[in-house]
Amino acid sequence: MTYSLATPNLDQKPDPIGIQPMMKTTFVREVRAVYRGPRRTTTKVRGASDAAQFIRRVLPDNSREHFVVLHLDAAHQVIGYAVTATGAANFCQVHPREIFQGAILAGAVALVVAHNHPSGDTTPSREDKAMTTRLKDGAQLLGLKILDHVIVADVGYHSLYDEGTL
Repeated sequence: MTYSLATPNLDQKPDPIGIQPMMKTTFVREVRAVYRGPRRTTTKVRGASDAAQFIRRVLPDNSREHFVVLHLDAAHQVIGYAVTATGAANFCQVHPREIFQGAILAGAVALVVAHNHPSGDTTPSREDKAMTTRLKDGAQLLGLKILDHVIVADVGYHSLYDEGTL
């Protein structure tokens, strides 16, 4: 995407009639999707247990919270994933646009969102539940479905779908 903005050119002197010379500044933003070729094995997400197992494998570490999104096709097979945000030991801020951007680029039909709790306590916070509701509403507008929000720890997981929040 290219964005242009006219800004004053400070290197040139103003015109005698008072018109300030202008120059064009262009900002470029790139989004990259990497195609890795045909997959030999696929991971099908049948429930929170499958999602938690996959997420533990892709988490960079368990010393900080990480927000992970699994991109799923219509058969609920993982077609991609993204570690969307990394936070501190007890919180992680993420914005819905970051979650949905990757899902749309991947051609996902459904998503499983997840994050880890380094403390080991998988009980969802009030903020976790509020984010789940916000993501569910945003996904519906885009024609996507959030299947679950899973909170994982080294041992155990918590599914907001199983809890009835989704």
